[in-house]
Amino acid sequence: MDIRRAEEILHSKGVIDVEYDGKPIWIISIDTNNETAEVKLINNEQSQIVDVDKLLEEK
Repeated sequence: MDIRRAEEILHSKGVIDVEYDGKPIWIISIDTNNETAEVKLINNEQSQIVDVDKLLEEK
């Protein structure tokens, strides 16, 4: 996923399914300088920083 699309999803009022490493996640924040995102697994309280290009939008 590119950084622009990740920002659109973050600011969207709707629910857009996104996965990281095959697991559903929420995007919490985005660092445009490093092209990373803080994400949280939907079924877990743990968050982590990942490369935005590793995120996959489910269609």
